[in-house]
Amino acid sequence: MKVSAIVSTFNSATYLAGCLQNLISQSLYKIGNLEVVVVDSGSTQQEKTIVESFQKEWDHIKYFRTENKESLYKAWNRGISMAKGQYLTNANTDDRHDTNCLKKLSDALDQEKDLGLVYGKMKKVFSLEDEEKKGDEVVCDSQHFFHGSLFLHYPYGAQPMWRANLHPQFGVFDPEYHVIGDYEFALRLLVGGVKSRYVPLAKGEMLWHQAALSTKGNQALVEKKRLLPSLQNVEVIQAVYDHFQPNIFAKPGNQCTEYLLDLSIRSLCYYPQFAEGQPAFNFEFHQFLSKQKSKSPRLINNQALVDSILGNKVSPDFLTIAKEKKCQIAVHNQKVLQSGLETEPFILFGSTISFPTEMELKGVKSEYLKRCETKIENNLSANGLFYFDVKKFNQTYLKGINPDRLPRYSKVFIWGINEKAKWLMGVLKKQNNLSVYLLDSNKEKIPNSKFPISSPHAFLGKKDLGRCAFILCMSSIHRKSVVDQIRQTQPNSSIFHI
Repeated sequence: MKVSAIVSTFNSATYLAGCLQNLISQSLYKIGNLEVVVVDSGSTQQEKTIVESFQKEWDHIKYFRTENKESLYKAWNRGISMAKGQYLTNANTDDRHDTNCLKKLSDALDQEKDLGLVYGKMKKVFSLEDEEKKGDEVVCDSQHFFHGSLFLHYPYGAQPMWRANLHPQFGVFDPEYHVIGDYEFALRLLVGGVKSRYVPLAKGEMLWHQAALSTKGNQALVEKKRLLPSLQNVEVIQAVYDHFQPNIFAKPGNQCTEYLLDLSIRSLCYYPQFAEGQPAFNFEFHQFLSKQKSKSPRLINNQALVDSILGNKVSPDFLTIAKEKKCQIAVHNQKVLQSGLETEPFILFGSTISFPTEMELKGVKSEYLKRCETKIENNLSANGLFYFDVKKFNQTYLKGINPDRLPRYSKVFIWGINEKAKWLMGVLKKQNNLSVYLLDSNKEKIPNSKFPISSPHAFLGKKDLGRCAFILCMSSIHRKSVVDQIRQTQPNSSIFHI
């Protein structure tokens, strides 16, 4: 058996028949090398009847039912134990594969024996019925594989394919996760030096709806906090880079700093697959990286920019770099900070090794972060320096919101918890005459928030809010229903998105 597709179903009979039909229509099945393993996790919707109707026509469908509901990844593990395929993939009931998708992924594994996992391109769709799509699909390109990217985001999407023989070495999925167990498993593969590859011609669709496990509530945020020891761990970072960049240094000793500098640049601009081409940043991760080599002038320089953007006090060490190290770049950057950040770009240090940037991996250009194309001092190459334009950074993420005009509102509500929301909260808190509130419907599940979080319902039902502004920092999947709530309860408010 070449490929085993694992289907986990829990009260998803609406989508199951279409999922099975989609799988067996793959060209792989026609040559007898696709197996489908359905794990029914305590469903109450009689999925067994649907599966049995398909089993009458196709032999390579296995079915197993548990009486109680289990986590998605526990169900996948059951499927793995039953599967006979050389390669494994998951098939979510509300996702669909394009024709030959599985064949293109399996061909890539056939052709490159040192690959452990491959992944393709996906679209967000808002209906699985062809006649209802009508151009509403959103193409969500992924990016070429680079080991450092996974410390910031998960580029493999919802339909990766991997070798079954990885599990004896690296274990199965952690059943304690409910949403991002595939991310945690990918990190284990990464630490083990397992290579992956992007196969853009392997295409699929992901139904974008509020009931989907990956988009419901804040569970992904809570679980990512659990992953932090794996992500924010300098020993793990060094092990991963060493696996994928063997013998890159003529002399040992400076590898770790180069790896941290590479990640510090990535943390300022990267592109999550389902963010519809919009960039993201992670200042929290950037601050972690800077603390690992606290005496590195290059990391001190980079952290000075982030501290200034966040309104934090710049480290005194930064102020001494220009004087003691005679660093022209630090002199330039100090002048930029003194003039208010937006006069000209701040110069950042990246790794002197020619690692591909997140922009290059994605095939896009950033408006605010660019490689420095000329040598500035000490023969530093273009690979080692970057320009960061704070003015364009603000324009990119504020999207027309003018913080100076927000005081005209009696209250400003930031709805949603992510890096953009936390950054914006810090920006607006600097204005003493502004009443700013951070809102989230699942506030009790959000650990260690720097700012107090309120429930939206504590404000939406009030009639005395006056003229207020809501700034939505959330996925597009939730945005429409939130906008409807605001319009119904606070019709005089203004609504912004970032």
